[in-house]
Amino acid sequence: MEAMGQQVYDLSDLQAATLRTRRNAFLWLVYGGRRVDAGTTWLPYPSGTKGVFYYHLSPGRPPLAGELRFRKCDSIQQFSCGEDLEIGGQPWTLSLFNIIQSSFRKGYLDELLIEPGLVDRELVADLQRLKAKCHLLKSNAITLYDIDQPFIADFSLTAVSVRLITRQSLQSMTMIHPWRMTSRFPMVPSPFHGRARVQFKLAGSPESEERLTLQLRILEILEPIKHIIPQKFVAEPRAGELLMKRKKQTVDFTPWSYSPSLGARNHKALVEFLKSRAADKAKFGV
Repeated sequence: MEAMGQQVYDLSDLQAATLRTRRNAFLWLVYGGRRVDAGTTWLPYPSGTKGVFYYHLSPGRPPLAGELRFRKCDSIQQFSCGEDLEIGGQPWTLSLFNIIQSSFRKGYLDELLIEPGLVDRELVADLQRLKAKCHLLKSNAITLYDIDQPFIADFSLTAVSVRLITRQSLQSMTMIHPWRMTSRFPMVPSPFHGRARVQFKLAGSPESEERLTLQLRILEILEPIKHIIPQKFVAEPRAGELLMKRKKQTVDFTPWSYSPSLGARNHKALVEFLKSRAADKAKFGV
């Protein structure tokens, strides 16, 4: 890490941080933002945010899922004893895909990621070819590189949008409503507030003529579930269980499932993603 020009930064209470390399390339980084009527208010880094930036790739994930993180520690030698900076109960990150899509970040990308061998040029070239499709993506969409990749669900939101990324494909699925009480009244607010780590469970295959089906498994409750609207159609999310729903009070709860209509945009996006992801695994092994 020292050989890469890494240094300890104290970002406590700063609105933004500038990460500079030895050859004076820079990366401008914010902690997070909060949407307000007039736009976005940037949140300052928390007090005690002292440590080092580092590149991380979770085990078993494809190379394009790499990301920049910040490890809180007093020195590089104490890196292994430190903890990752968090926001909203999960590590603060800046994705490789995000870094590659900005021409202003090219110097940092070349000097600290490509030249040390953390990221290969072929991968960068593949992701740069996807740049033309970025305007199609919702800014608040969840990014997935595998369909079963865990992500954070905010139950106060009424819909989930997902961007699906492989080396050769960038797709999006929008307006998925796992915990909406009924499709007859789409404007009804969510029955819960709270946050959880969840993952999709896929049934079916893109090669099959049958409809693909997604279910939602609750892995961990990150923020206690609060009941906002009295109702008996969506069961309270519980760790280790599938999200459960029912259409009538007189029937048992069954796992929520989403099967995009054959030929619909979400179905085409999911099929293309699954085929492209399988091709990546066959070619690159992960």
